[in-house]
Amino acid sequence: MKRSALFACLLLAGVAIWFALSWAMQDTGGREPPDRAPGERDFFQMPVATTYPRVEQLTRAMFNLKSPAAGLTAFGEKAQPDGSVLTGFSVEVPRCQKARLLVFRGRNGAYVLLDDFMAPGEPQVMQVVERDGSLIYSTLEGQQVFVRPIAARR
Repeated sequence: MKRSALFACLLLAGVAIWFALSWAMQDTGGREPPDRAPGERDFFQMPVATTYPRVEQLTRAMFNLKSPAAGLTAFGEKAQPDGSVLTGFSVEVPRCQKARLLVFRGRNGAYVLLDDFMAPGEPQVMQVVERDGSLIYSTLEGQQVFVRPIAARR
């Protein structure tokens, strides 16, 4: 008799725990579950400043865009004829096979956002140069992927 009562109590406790965990996993209080990878809209809506006074602040902001499920690629700095540099970043959008591309112009240590858009993840953009008022995006091998006019910001 004692065994059956103990078994019944353990069974009821197990069922109660299962229901509590199921309810807790479904009720996120309006928040996204922590294991949910941000989607394309989430990544594009993550704020980015239009200017950064120092490269350290720009780098920190780019690392803040990535998540454990996303990768971050930096294109490095490319010197421009006017004395400025272009630097680009690609933030992989998990599970979407897309990337958020951001390009900044650096001048006298400060960086200004020139372009920010969502692009297909393949072929992977690894370089950006400015030519005739446009940004030319290409792969590491030099294959041109996109040409986008530079916005009015300089």
